[in-house]
Amino acid sequence: MTVCRDIDGDGDMRIDLWRSRFDALASAANFLQQLGWNPDYGWGEEIVLPGAFPFAESGLKNRKPVSYWAGLGVRSANGEPLTDSDTPAAILVWPNFDVIMRWNNSESYALAVGLLADRIAGLPPLVSPPSLSEPALHKQEVWAIQTRLNELGYDAGEPDGVMGPNTRAALRAYQQASGMVADGYPDSSTRMRLLGDDSG
Repeated sequence: MTVCRDIDGDGDMRIDLWRSRFDALASAANFLQQLGWNPDYGWGEEIVLPGAFPFAESGLKNRKPVSYWAGLGVRSANGEPLTDSDTPAAILVWPNFDVIMRWNNSESYALAVGLLADRIAGLPPLVSPPSLSEPALHKQEVWAIQTRLNELGYDAGEPDGVMGPNTRAALRAYQQASGMVADGYPDSSTRMRLLGDDSG
């Protein structure tokens, strides 16, 4: 079990996580280090996928060397080729992304933390920010998706209304079998087909 030791970040000989941002940031950094943060890497990288990318290979559980993704034609969002590396990465997040998720087991949380950290560090905003046309799903909607995937034989686990890795893996399998883009994301067209699919 990892135990976080709070840090006196501002050097005033006392720790106050509520009133001292230095104490709060230093303590958070110490906790991430204890969870396994590797300072030699970032957390992830914005990328551009080739037109023929096999989306069934996406997902946090599918780790391949960066050189493998580069060989498929994956490039940085700025158009530059990926650095040829044997470091295992999912599309395209580094092992430090998992460290953030050990703090809070949510992909959305980890992504938000990573993007905020990049901006604080002075990195530019996303080249292609996500579309705002797809509204966030309510818990009941995710529960219905999980229930339907299970009914159709795609193991999404016990329905809980949370879009976790098991649900995304099941959704990718459904999308692939249905001839759709198997990206594991329940956009409006996927939801309409899935929730109205009487096969299985």
